[in-house]
Amino acid sequence: NSVRQMLTEVFKIDKNKISVIPNFVDSQEEEKIKNDAIYTKNLKKKESGTIILSIGRFHKEKNYQTLLNSISLLPHFNIKLILVGSGSEIENYKKIVKEKSLNVEFVIPQRNLTQYFELADMCVLSSLRDPLPGFMLQSGLHRKPFIGSCVDGIAEVITDKETGLLFEIGNEKELSQKIKLFIENKSLAQKCSDTLHKLVMEKFTEKVVLPQVETLYEGLFAGKN
Repeated sequence: NSVRQMLTEVFKIDKNKISVIPNFVDSQEEEKIKNDAIYTKNLKKKESGTIILSIGRFHKEKNYQTLLNSISLLPHFNIKLILVGSGSEIENYKKIVKEKSLNVEFVIPQRNLTQYFELADMCVLSSLRDPLPGFMLQSGLHRKPFIGSCVDGIAEVITDKETGLLFEIGNEKELSQKIKLFIENKSLAQKCSDTLHKLVMEKFTEKVVLPQVETLYEGLFAGKN
């Protein structure tokens, strides 16, 4: 809906010519998650503390500086951050990691990320803009507690303390508080992850979204749109 609003308000596109169809995840991936869980459970035992996962382009709009700085505000928690992605900002991120002595693992983009989701205790996205991130939907599919900036499609899906936690864009102190909340309040984290999983399975899988695409094309071919 944030994209539709931009198209109508900034580019003056007729709202009647816009159909909104969301991103989706593969519901069949859930079975693969269950199979991979046996393998990743053994990996988990080797890691202590809290593992945070974030996946996305290393670009200014993803604003990983805020996430890195927020972790540095939690020195008494044993936090490891796994950042999956690539892009022009990686050297800036590595510089912050070195200056603040953070425990961060950089992972190049790859096809199967199930093992990283299963290792994670929570997923975080600190974007400045994000229409409807697939990473957020995958977090729900994998039943992981999700924290995101209060922006665009993230705020449309995430209800604070219901399907996840929201924080003000660029507010590293608030983000650190939200991370701390999930670490200390396991029942809230479980509730949010379960509720987000239910929402994703009800509204954001191929079973729900692909029929919307088919209906749109059928209407176009029939001259109804």
